[in-house]
Amino acid sequence: MADCPPPDTPARSYFSNFAFFLDNLVPPGGASASELMLYSEFVDRLVNAGTLAADRGAEVNTALRSAIGSALMR
Repeated sequence: MADCPPPDTPARSYFSNFAFFLDNLVPPGGASASELMLYSEFVDRLVNAGTLAADRGAEVNTALRSAIGSALMR
């Protein structure tokens, strides 16, 4: 976290969103649809690598798909 982008810079929101996602494995509020799609791809890679259980990966991706739909409606 020491190397995070400074406050009030565009990159800071992406950094904060991803840090939140990694800590909680739930979609961060305010994330864009494209950002959430990247998170879904990341989850798939974790499952394929055996780092995340397939059933948990499916749960996370279900939540991400729902959040993607909501983000597209904004």
